[in-house]
Amino acid sequence: NQERQVHPINLNVPGLTNQPFGRHDIVTSPVPKELRAGFYTLDELEFARSHQLYESPYVADRGSACCVEFQNRLPNTAATDPQKLLLGVSHTKIPHGRLRYDSLGLKSNQYLSRFYAMERTAPYKTVAVSGYVCLSEYSKLAQTWDNPLAQRPLQSFFSIGELTLDCPTIHFVTGMTEKAGDPNTLILAYGVADCTSWFVEVDKQEVIDLLFQPPKKTTHASTQILEDTNTSREIRSRP
Repeated sequence: NQERQVHPINLNVPGLTNQPFGRHDIVTSPVPKELRAGFYTLDELEFARSHQLYESPYVADRGSACCVEFQNRLPNTAATDPQKLLLGVSHTKIPHGRLRYDSLGLKSNQYLSRFYAMERTAPYKTVAVSGYVCLSEYSKLAQTWDNPLAQRPLQSFFSIGELTLDCPTIHFVTGMTEKAGDPNTLILAYGVADCTSWFVEVDKQEVIDLLFQPPKKTTHASTQILEDTNTSREIRSRP
């Protein structure tokens, strides 16, 4: 089984009284080997179709933000009542400097994100993960800015083989919270190309559906569609 580390933080005491990460109270959180993503995306198809690569080149998930509480019934379990869970978001990328990937023509340092759900108590077992998603509406908003740092990512979009997504090559979530006064809406904070910071509002139930429900055969923006439930999803932002 895969594992990840969880560092519990006591929010009721001053921050400096909590031990630095890696030195105290580290919990090894199991990620069951049989756990499958909620859906698969077109980038994974392109690795094989355009690059003859039949394994994922992405690095292990890292970051990005956690946690928001929600309730949902866990599939494939005897429990019939909704369980209280924690929602988080992580990111991955195609690593730089891997000769095998470079020889196949893969463009490195391209980022995608995905959501995960885990139990609320130690050892914080991961119970669901979504397929990969990206944040697409940035490009439309940035076109109205004169700041060259905001315009720079428009010259580089996520691209694998014949697939190009309307998403910046480098972008990942750095914060997540429920919207004040509206617990059904999430606010994601994310950075683009190490240049600018953005916020995006997303429907909380849509995110939960990415974890536990097959995605519908509809998409936002210019996302391409693979037949049936294999869909590349982008999350629409609200200006």
